[in-house]
Amino acid sequence: MKKGFMFSLLTLALIIPIIVIMLIEQTSITTQRKLISTELRIEELSELYDSIIRDLEKTLKIIVPRAISASISYVVTNGVGLNSSTDTLKELLINGTLYSEKEALMQNATLPYWTERINYLASLRGFETNVEFDDVYIRPFDSWNILVTVELRINISDPSELVSINRVVNVSEKISIIGFEDPLFPLKTSGRGISVITRSPYEGNYTQLLASSVGNNSWYYGKTFVTDSSTISKIDNKTIVLVVDSVDGVTTSLLNEFSAVVCSCDLPSLTTTYVELVSDATSVIPNNTNVLVDGENGKVWYIENLIDDVKNSYYHSSEKGASFLDRLEGKLEVQEKYKSQTNTTIGLEFFVNKDYILSLGLPVDLEKTNVDHLYFSEASHPGKRVKGLENTKFRIDEEICTDEKTHAEMYQVDELLTE
Repeated sequence: MKKGFMFSLLTLALIIPIIVIMLIEQTSITTQRKLISTELRIEELSELYDSIIRDLEKTLKIIVPRAISASISYVVTNGVGLNSSTDTLKELLINGTLYSEKEALMQNATLPYWTERINYLASLRGFETNVEFDDVYIRPFDSWNILVTVELRINISDPSELVSINRVVNVSEKISIIGFEDPLFPLKTSGRGISVITRSPYEGNYTQLLASSVGNNSWYYGKTFVTDSSTISKIDNKTIVLVVDSVDGVTTSLLNEFSAVVCSCDLPSLTTTYVELVSDATSVIPNNTNVLVDGENGKVWYIENLIDDVKNSYYHSSEKGASFLDRLEGKLEVQEKYKSQTNTTIGLEFFVNKDYILSLGLPVDLEKTNVDHLYFSEASHPGKRVKGLENTKFRIDEEICTDEKTHAEMYQVDELLTE
């Protein structure tokens, strides 16, 4: 009996620690599982939060351009600028209306529609979610973008109440205005003209000085023919810019048959336009290329970028020309209310195509500068011709514009002006 009792005690002594260890391990495993479950839930919640931010950014890229298009359409259709560009865009983004009238472009494309959809999708992931926007801010970012900022209130919690996020965050997105119709142009052309905002690929590179030396006899714009003196007499088409390093054995009368001559040598007295003593003329001046030979000032210019810019009415940054938001309001110049919202240049300007305006059946002021915000103003703003474009209706002014430069300096033609 005594032995049996001792055996039972020994058995208990062995079993109890095992049971205790098992209970501890089970508790530890349960706790570990809860921790892992909580960590996973935190990750899911964090991922949901990030996805909400990303989705809003993508949504703004869709709905803001729609609001812009609706605003432009209103201006063009009604022939009047908006009272306030920012207020109108805000109304469209929040209410889907323009001056309280439903706008078809904004159907299912408003911020309230987005928040409703986000709250529903988040609930499918087992979270209690309340996403709301407190306000919307719209301002110019630079000449080519507007900045839209949504003040967002995000409250996400797990039903277990173990994890939650409660934040107020500003979500901003830059929206490009490139490719939109300029609303100001139809306002200034009786609703007949169209101009699409296309950024100039030539900013800061409108003209290039190829050579500088001495010359005479007016100027000539035309295609180059780079050759040597031995072939000059064999050239049939002489309405070109002859570019050579030497004219040994070539008569003065033959040289005068060419529209212009550029040479590394000392030329005889010519009646045609010429620039002489140009270092390595046949190397620095490309063949079969249109150039401007300014004999009066002894310079050779490449001006094709400017010509293409004028032809296509490309847009440029401007400190004075109306920004996109100003243009929606029918303004010609940047207003202080928009200018004060950023330290960057926000204005725009382009060269008006006077031939296009004539084709619309509208009168044209031939002597006025082609810079749009000056051309359409009631003041005179006279412009000067530019060598190489003197047979066109193009004029440019010498008024101060961007970076304290005149328009002629900004577009690199200040040395090419002519009456």
